[in-house]
Amino acid sequence: MSAVFYFAFLAVLSWAEVSGALPLTALEYVIVAGLGVLLLRETVPPLRWAGIALVVAGVVLIGFAGGAGSGALGSRGQEATTQEHAR
Repeated sequence: MSAVFYFAFLAVLSWAEVSGALPLTALEYVIVAGLGVLLLRETVPPLRWAGIALVVAGVVLIGFAGGAGSGALGSRGQEATTQEHAR
């Protein structure tokens, strides 16, 4: 499972900035808790679900804030465009 996550994360890094992609790793808490409930029939306390909801809310906020000011191309695309104009 870790190998799948690693390669998926590398794929995301090929088109997104690290500052935007890294918070997505926090979604692991949702996946683990959900799989624990579905596959292992574990009970997850309400306080833990509340904590997971706060983590997801933080990821969403960071995702929205990460796009502000970086444009559609992101910083890598802007650097490449700047270098092309300099030639």
